Amino acid sequence: MFDLNTKKIKKFLRDTTLESEVKFFQETSGFSSLKAGGKCICIFFVINIKELCRILNFLKKADISFYVIGGGTNTLFADDSIDAVVIKLTGDFDYVKIAAENKKSGNIISAGAAYSLERFVVETAKNGFDFSFLAGIPGTVGGAVAGNAGSLQSGICRYLKSIRYAGLKEHSFSSLDAKISGDDYAYRSFKLDIFPVITDIHLTADSSDRTEIFKKIRNNIKIKKSAQPLNTKNAGCFFKNPSAEAEYSSGEMIDICGLKGFKYGGARVSLKHANFLENYDNASGEDIYILSKIVKDFVKKRFKIDLEYEVKLVGF
Repeated sequence: MFDLNTKKIKKFLRDTTLESEVKFFQETSGFSSLKAGGKCICIFFVINIKELCRILNFLKKADISFYVIGGGTNTLFADDSIDAVVIKLTGDFDYVKIAAENKKSGNIISAGAAYSLERFVVETAKNGFDFSFLAGIPGTVGGAVAGNAGSLQSGICRYLKSIRYAGLKEHSFSSLDAKISGDDYAYRSFKLDIFPVITDIHLTADSSDRTEIFKKIRNNIKIKKSAQPLNTKNAGCFFKNPSAEAEYSSGEMIDICGLKGFKYGGARVSLKHANFLENYDNASGEDIYILSKIVKDFVKKRFKIDLEYEVKLVGF
């Protein structure tokens, strides 16, 4: 199927004028913070909503799987040739805009899904909006919404008013809007299943003192640096924390199992934070995946809890 799907895509590109860049047989390891993985059919670097919908409609008709990445900070790719297309948003999807406050809608912050989350935290802080709980989290705004990134106390979706997305309408992909309520998200998840690709988000937030916001940003980054292995090849927390009723977090359970520093191939459980799996010695995607299964088995036997992946697995 890999070769057949490649031919379908190349024919589509001959028959269609696109400004978006396309690269075939790309190493997915270059698009993952874990720096592991094999080759995919191609990567579309999509610059606008019109071309995104055109590409998605083709992929749907051709029955070709696709996966959307942001910063690649929450993804593990398999080592073999992945019979799928990777979509990375660029261009028109890389922006932030802060509208003036009005009585009806309050402060509205708009951002493209491809916009850096770290830049978002700083730019909003400059305008007096406190998203300091996102400080030190890598990736993009779209990925942050898809995973409801944040702290134990707050997630980004709490501030979300609406999204724009490429979704199916009458069997074809088009640009659509959806208002967001508290029922649409939960801890580390965004539960709307009506769309495949977030393109833009709209949030609201109260104004705060900029000096205090930047103090909180620096403090949160300092805390993360002291507790997490930010300078290694990892994908952040590999497993979601169990329910609030659970006695321990995922990292604490893994630590109690004595797995800090445990290695499989070139993969290792972090010595600093047990919920981080690291590519410390040229690990393959399979090394990291098998290590994750070992960790899950240990925790299951000790605590009777099935750890749920927070990292997205592609091709496994």
